[in-house]
Amino acid sequence: GGALLDQLMEALGSLPGVTVAALSDGVPLDRRGNFGRVASVDNPDEAEGRLVVEFTRVTDGFFQAIGTPVLQGRGFRPGDDHTSEPVVVVTSPLAERLWPGRSAVGQQLLWPAGSDAAAPRTVVGVVGRVASSRATQDWPHVFIPLRQSYSSTLMIVLRTAAEGSSLAAPFREAFRSVDPGLPMPRLLPGEAVVARATRDQRATGRLGAGLGLVILLLSAIGVYGVVSLAVSHRTREIGLRMAMGATRGEVIRTVLGDALRLSAPGMILGGLVAAGAAAGARSMLLGMSPLDPVSFLSAGGVLLVVVLVASLGPALRASSIQPVRALKSE
Repeated sequence: GGALLDQLMEALGSLPGVTVAALSDGVPLDRRGNFGRVASVDNPDEAEGRLVVEFTRVTDGFFQAIGTPVLQGRGFRPGDDHTSEPVVVVTSPLAERLWPGRSAVGQQLLWPAGSDAAAPRTVVGVVGRVASSRATQDWPHVFIPLRQSYSSTLMIVLRTAAEGSSLAAPFREAFRSVDPGLPMPRLLPGEAVVARATRDQRATGRLGAGLGLVILLLSAIGVYGVVSLAVSHRTREIGLRMAMGATRGEVIRTVLGDALRLSAPGMILGGLVAAGAAAGARSMLLGMSPLDPVSFLSAGGVLLVVVLVASLGPALRASSIQPVRALKSE
C-alpha cells in the first residue's frame, strides 16, 4: 500500500550517498516493457488516432533518478494517489504527435484506449525522450503514478553519489528495517543494465569491426599492388621526367595524386553503398543517425590515409629511379 511505499522510499532515500530514491515497475533498457494504446479525448473513437505506447508506473522522484528533465509542467508528487485526479506524464515525442502545435500540459488522454477500462487522464508534465525497454526500439512513453495504479512487481531506482559496492550493506539493512518479509532485491548498477540491453549490438559491432579491419588490410594490399604495377609500367616516363629536371618530391606527389584519383570513384561508390546499408540497419545504431556526418567523414579520412600509406612505398621507389638506367631498360 501507499504507507509501505512511503516507508521504503524514506528509508532508502536517507542512505548515505543516495540523492534520490524512487520506485517503478520498469526502467529504460530493462528488456521487459509494458505496452498499451492511448488516444486524445478529442478523437477517442477513431482507431487511427490511437497510438501504441510504452507505459511505466512510477513514484515521485523517478525522473530525477534516471536523469530525465521535465520540459513542461511538473513531475509526480506524493499527493498523486487514488484519491486525487488521474494524471500522467508523457514524453515530448508523444506530446507532439497527439497535440501538435499545442501545449500538452492540461490536455487529456484516454488510457488504455479502446478498452472498457479506458478513462481520461490529465497530462501534468512533459519530459524529454526516454529510452525504451528494448535498445533497438523507440516507443513514445506514458508514465502513470504508481500510487494510482499499483503493480505487483516493482524496481527500486536510486541515484547515488557513491560507489554501488559501498551501498550494498546499508541498502540491505534499510530494506529489512521496512519489512523483513519482503524479498531482498538484487542491486544492479546502471552500467550493467545498459551493457545487458546492448549486448547483441556490441557483439555485432565487434564482429563488423573485425571484418572491416580485414577488408581494410586487403584493400591496402590491393592498392599497393595496383600502384606498384602502374609505376613499373611508367618507368621510362618517370625516368624522362627526372632527366628533364623533375625532383623526387614532384615524382612522389604525382604517384600519390594518381593513386588518389584512381581510388576516388571506389570511395564514392562505397560511401553510397554504406549509406544504404546503414539505413537498413537503423535499429542497430542505438540512436545514431544512419547518415551521421562525423562517422562518414572519419571513415573517408581513414580510407584516404590507407591509400596514401599503401602508395607511399611505390612512390618512393619511383622517385629513386635513375634516369639513365630507366632509358636503357627500354
